[in-house]
Amino acid sequence: MDIDIIPNIDNLDELDQADLQDLEELRQTAQNSILRLNFYMLLRRLRRTRSKRRFFSRRRFYDNQFYQAFGFTPTECETLLIRIGHRFQRRTKTNYALRTPEILMMSLRYLRTGGNFWNSGFFIGPSRQSANASFWEFIEAVNAELNDLITLAGTEEEWMHHATVFYEQHRISNVVGAIDGSYIHIRNIGDATVWFCRKGFAAINLTMMVDSSKQIRFISCRWPGSLHDSNVYRNTGLAQMVRDGWEPFPGAVILGDSAYQGVDRFVLPHPRENQIRPYQRNFYQANKNARNIVERVYGELKGKFGILSRRTGPMNLSIVTCIFH
Repeated sequence: MDIDIIPNIDNLDELDQADLQDLEELRQTAQNSILRLNFYMLLRRLRRTRSKRRFFSRRRFYDNQFYQAFGFTPTECETLLIRIGHRFQRRTKTNYALRTPEILMMSLRYLRTGGNFWNSGFFIGPSRQSANASFWEFIEAVNAELNDLITLAGTEEEWMHHATVFYEQHRISNVVGAIDGSYIHIRNIGDATVWFCRKGFAAINLTMMVDSSKQIRFISCRWPGSLHDSNVYRNTGLAQMVRDGWEPFPGAVILGDSAYQGVDRFVLPHPRENQIRPYQRNFYQANKNARNIVERVYGELKGKFGILSRRTGPMNLSIVTCIFH
């Protein structure tokens, strides 16, 4: 009789462990449901609000207006909320604590407009100080949860697909992407000779590589505006990977402008006009047409997120906008 007790106890331990796992899954499901409910309540309030006791005047927030205000559709906002909402969720409701959907919408509004925290907070309700603190919690959450979206990882077949797209559109072989740099306004944080770019304002040099689908595959956003694009590239992790022997497939290249002449074998630069011979013009014209995909991505990025057109602060704001692209 004593021998039979031991397996019974083991079975009870297994049942307890399974019950704990089920309870944890149930808790996570309930938490996600609460986040969705709060988001729907906020969305309903934004879509239809009215003055007290005045039934003839209503303001509707349609989906296209929602996108214009925040840069995302309601479905995209809901997905983003479920993905990162637990990072800035308040543990209490006392003292009118901000709800998770309110922090999300307020932060997206600030990235969209680039205005001050008073205006972004006024859109939802909190003060400038609360909006400021909540916004940086949101930025940290995005960097922690979504930084894997910008990656050079991919199979050889995936990179070959991008090369095929470039060849079909521009008749250039083995091209998997394009690289370029752009100046992002910042506040002057040091020596003017270091941070001021050739255009006369304080800036950081944002270097970006995109593939044929306009997906951002690599960014570098830490070098001052006075540094040349070629020097920025040589100090990036991408250049170090190329020096260590990485390549998407044998013979693969990315396109760059004349600033990248002589950097390494991976970047195929466009020479200056006076260096192009007559029989090379067709090729380098195709090179230019294919390379402008990265310039279009810069245009879309700065058009969608107004904060990039203003004097931004920390550099991780630029990284977050690239993640959201």
